[in-house]
Amino acid sequence: MSKARNKGNAGEREVLAILQQIRPDARRQPYSGAWRPTKDDTSWVGDIIIESPPKFIVEVKRRKGGKEKLYNQLKEHDCLVQGDLRVTTLDRYIESGGFKKKVKCKPIETKHIGSDKSILGSLFSGVSDVVCLRVDRKEWLIIWKEMY
Repeated sequence: MSKARNKGNAGEREVLAILQQIRPDARRQPYSGAWRPTKDDTSWVGDIIIESPPKFIVEVKRRKGGKEKLYNQLKEHDCLVQGDLRVTTLDRYIESGGFKKKVKCKPIETKHIGSDKSILGSLFSGVSDVVCLRVDRKEWLIIWKEMY
């Protein structure tokens, strides 16, 4: 097994362990990212699935480095906003009731980081409900699309 695949699997197991503390029904998706017979078939989408309401499809991403801007801004702000995408730490998201309900950023604690989708959009595929991201030796972040 490749080093990158091992790293990805380790990240999925780490996030799964965190999620199972609050949502015991969370499970790893077998063959995640594998073949999709049609564009609309989401049966194998996501790395972690939480089936019971509210349902969540979670994508897990690990990076060797980068994203320093996000981490630095999250030291000063609880939540960052870019268009309809939001990012905060996984711990803050869970403390706000995340994975038990859909979480919204309160305007008083947010910082808008511009409309350039490349900062968050490249990480958020749109098929998953949330993306958990961790750069090596940093804490887990979560990115989600806010629905109004």
